Amino acid sequence: MSLRALLRKAKRPVELDESDLLEQVRKIPEITTWLKADRCRGAQMDTDSEGATTDTVTLLHQCPGERAQGLASITIEKRTGRILGAQAIEISTPRLQGAEERLAELEKNKMSARDAVNKACEFLQK
Repeated sequence: MSLRALLRKAKRPVELDESDLLEQVRKIPEITTWLKADRCRGAQMDTDSEGATTDTVTLLHQCPGERAQGLASITIEKRTGRILGAQAIEISTPRLQGAEERLAELEKNKMSARDAVNKACEFLQK
């Protein structure tokens, strides 16, 4: 990994990425039940709503050959995994399952990158 990539990794805030969010949203009991109710149901990131610290997952209906139709959405805080709101679906889960563990893992990776940057800087100063 290049020094530039390590520096970027060390400086970026720890937050869940799109794949983490989609995986965790699909594990919410109400969402799991909703998705299993129809073979044409799915979940995807809402590309229009990406914010600095929040993201939205859209629950949709799309059968082969048909246009996707958004039916519900969930807004999530990327840095905590907290569910900020849901539209057109009721969810009793206040936070994504496994978000704390994943964020702790990402924080550990960030610290490793920071240590690698520090070692590279020490080496360059010699």
